Amino acid sequence: MGAEMITPTRAAEICDNKILGLAEDFRNRAQDWLERVRGQGILPLIYCGFRSFDEQRKLYAKGRTEAGKIVTYAKEGQSYHNYGLAFDWVPLKENPKNPGNYESDWENTDAYKLGEEAGIAFNIVPLKWEMGHLQDGKYKSFRNIPARGTLKAIQVMADDFDPAPKNILQRIAGWKTR
Repeated sequence: MGAEMITPTRAAEICDNKILGLAEDFRNRAQDWLERVRGQGILPLIYCGFRSFDEQRKLYAKGRTEAGKIVTYAKEGQSYHNYGLAFDWVPLKENPKNPGNYESDWENTDAYKLGEEAGIAFNIVPLKWEMGHLQDGKYKSFRNIPARGTLKAIQVMADDFDPAPKNILQRIAGWKTR
């Protein structure tokens, strides 16, 4: 998300796509949050919503077993993202050299503060240590998410799922017909 340029239309498409991956109740509240923030004159870009356990493992490895800086303290299953109950966003600002195109405004603490305040009405809360991260305020911790065990099992199966196995023809040949 560095100095990449984006139009408001494309930003809206990305936000809508990220919101679609959220858990239903949280998705509805995130959509309300998005409308409120836009109504306050902020152009937000939601760049992360649901995150698989595999993606979480890879992020957690950064700065530990992989090169780079540490980007998360949450292991797989410990992030609200893994349950569709969090999103990360950044305010956008118009590029003065390229009107109509916008770029990330990572340093806009006023916009982040307005975003956090807007979330209160929808029980969407920030993390004190991570600007731009908002999550479901219904749960005191990831451990309190009711379906956590079921979702973890689904995640593990999804991480292992190969949508196009190499032996597909062998599997089809083994099917019995009526």
